[in-house]
Amino acid sequence: MNISKFIDNDEKYLAHLNNCGVETLKEHSELTYEYFSKILLEDKIDIEKIIESSLNEEYMDLKDYICEMFHQAIYYHDIGKINKNFQIEKMKNYIFGKDVIGDSNHSLLSSLIYIDIQLDKIIGNDFSRKAQEILFKYVVDFSYIISRHHGYLKDMKEYGSKIIDLIYRVEENERLIEGYIYKERLLKRELKIYQYIFSLTRDIDATRDLTSLLLNKLLYGGIVASDFYATNEYMMGNKIDQFGGISDIRDFTKKYYSDALINKIINTDMDKKVESINDLRSKMFKEAERNLVKNLDKNIFYLEAPTGSGKTITSINLAVNILEKCPSIKKMVYVFPFNTLVDQTQKVLTDFFKEENIAVLNSLSPIKLLAQENDNYDKAYTDRIFQHYNITLTSHVKFFSNLIGVGRESHLPLFHLANSVAIIDEIQSYKNMIWSEIITVLERYSELLNIKFIIMSATLPKLSMLTKNTAFVSLIEKPEVYFENTFFKNRVLLDFELLDRGKINLEQLSSHMKNNVIDKNKGRILIEFIDKLTAREFYNLINNNSDFTDYEIFELTGDDNLLYRENLIGKLKEKKDNEFVFQNVIVVATQVIEAGVDIDMNIGYKDISIIDSEEQFVGRINRSCLRKDCKVYFFDYFETKSIYKNDVRINYSLKNKNYRNLFIDKNFNMYFKDLLEKLQNEKQKNNNNSIKKYEQMISDNDYLSIYKHMKLIDDNNYTIYIPSIIKSDMKVYDGYYIWNKYKKILFDKDMSFTKKQVELSKVRRELSYFTYNVKYIPQKFEEAIGDMYFLSDGQKYLDNGKFDRKKYNDINKGSKVDYEDMIL
Repeated sequence: MNISKFIDNDEKYLAHLNNCGVETLKEHSELTYEYFSKILLEDKIDIEKIIESSLNEEYMDLKDYICEMFHQAIYYHDIGKINKNFQIEKMKNYIFGKDVIGDSNHSLLSSLIYIDIQLDKIIGNDFSRKAQEILFKYVVDFSYIISRHHGYLKDMKEYGSKIIDLIYRVEENERLIEGYIYKERLLKRELKIYQYIFSLTRDIDATRDLTSLLLNKLLYGGIVASDFYATNEYMMGNKIDQFGGISDIRDFTKKYYSDALINKIINTDMDKKVESINDLRSKMFKEAERNLVKNLDKNIFYLEAPTGSGKTITSINLAVNILEKCPSIKKMVYVFPFNTLVDQTQKVLTDFFKEENIAVLNSLSPIKLLAQENDNYDKAYTDRIFQHYNITLTSHVKFFSNLIGVGRESHLPLFHLANSVAIIDEIQSYKNMIWSEIITVLERYSELLNIKFIIMSATLPKLSMLTKNTAFVSLIEKPEVYFENTFFKNRVLLDFELLDRGKINLEQLSSHMKNNVIDKNKGRILIEFIDKLTAREFYNLINNNSDFTDYEIFELTGDDNLLYRENLIGKLKEKKDNEFVFQNVIVVATQVIEAGVDIDMNIGYKDISIIDSEEQFVGRINRSCLRKDCKVYFFDYFETKSIYKNDVRINYSLKNKNYRNLFIDKNFNMYFKDLLEKLQNEKQKNNNNSIKKYEQMISDNDYLSIYKHMKLIDDNNYTIYIPSIIKSDMKVYDGYYIWNKYKKILFDKDMSFTKKQVELSKVRRELSYFTYNVKYIPQKFEEAIGDMYFLSDGQKYLDNGKFDRKKYNDINKGSKVDYEDMIL
């Protein structure tokens, strides 16, 4: 590849300017490709193998040719910068004159020139008609990616017409490609050839089509990442030599193997009689490891085990074993549904690994800036957006945005996810109508990028059953051995008497609580409602009831800020002389209290929803398994369908005696077997959720529709900021001061972009103490930054420091309740 073969006097054409001089188009093209080559080498990615997977066996001889086209798309991604208008307007390159005639865009022009280069080679070779068609399709796909490298991936419906329109514009204004040596060839080519190659479609083949789509996304990721690295090196002098990854596994695991708990578990005799819950945890730990080691040739692993059985430590051990025994695996990624789980797991990982190896990627965590980097903000920011870390903790939304997103930023770290072990926690929390699509994407990425996925939960659907893929491993051969063990099964008694009454009201619920719990002095009560409104109503009901005056009563919902949540959970966990300090306490909560929240209560009350949630809730009761007479009462208050509209799980609730018995026996395999069969049937129907519609999106390379279809959370929300004064543990947080601090950083014109991003990340956690996500723009606000609105009189929406969502909605929308807004 040499741009000089295609550009006349290529040294005249510029790609970038900085304060010290200019970078030619050839220099930028070569530096970009140099970085791409470095990515392939460092991340050990075999593009040819991926291309093989996208081809029919009979056309495997085309793979080298397609591989060359892939690499050339990286190298020639900016060749359209020969546009004289771009040179004059953007590069101030006045050797081409000073008049701008026409547009100065370069991305689509790069695509057109790339197409011309490839068509000339394909038509000039002795390919069969079918082979030509296959190659033309790759040319169209790759050229489309080039056209979008300064934007986001959409769909290809209008791409062909845009290229043809550009050809007309070039014919009228040849200065757009005047430096292209083969300009005459391009202009003389008949339009029907272009129309022909854009009309070609694939025969739908779900596996190959998905591979081709992911290949295109890898090309997009390769272009935007390599382009960013190259531009950043030229403009900022920030040369990147390392992309993260564990170089010395012994040094990396030294702290882990020095830990007393790990050594105790490792030295436990598997044949020893189980006499304590820790014996059972150790047995599960070692069984999972044994089954992993026997199946290291597989990529999808399921870890199903009861709440409180030590899944986190077991998963860390599994990841360590993979890193040790699979030399190609160099990184660890943890993926969680909630920030509380991220924070808890970070603390555990810090006990086992050096803190410098661990980075948290979410909206509340500051960008990691190591002391030895001497405030190198450019490197810190680059490390963050590319995930140059040995261990990364991130959210479900961010991780799947990397896999199926459409934007530049979501694709920057895509190549660096290769050769990693990814632990996904609570996968059942995703919308179940896209479970089959999710597991299909995970399976393909695992094969193409050599990613080992460990999927874990107490209620774990074997999603691979939806794809008929048998190449997965259940790390616990018989989960029922652990679920049915008395340490787990009998640690909480289940009571359905309230549920069998049918719908009840809140007065009946409080009366039951008084008669069965309060009067018997059982203490430490957790009650969960499906929606925030009911939680607030019940909180107010018992808070004003003299029967409950001996109890401290707290409310915990998604509207409570992180500071309040952390303080409350800290209080609930506080012990003195091995006893909980808070004995008489009631927590009225929503589903934020479920998966992974490390609290240990005596009595639970839960408004039924779906069986997965019921088991997660039960995991908050007698979590230590050390107390007797702990119980959960289930009841039916809220209409579940109002929230779980398209969730098939609502048909398998505790109202059904068969599924209630499966829940009591912890026989989740039978529950999920029925559920997955139902999902398979639903996906065959002709509707928006049908698998055929999804496969058509893939075949059409409709990136944006796929992203929308697979979006984990529909978050069309706005953020309001209500300033106040919050006092917490001898510290005072002034909402007015924090807002002004945020603004000062944001609008500082003298601060570099990367330093600004680092400094803003430091203040966002404190900013979150005063923010609330809402569906409606406030009718009155003082100022707005993006979609965040500052409400100086927002205290009217606070009730004793708590956000009154109903009042906010009544004022800003009307009195109609939007139940989707009330969940959590």
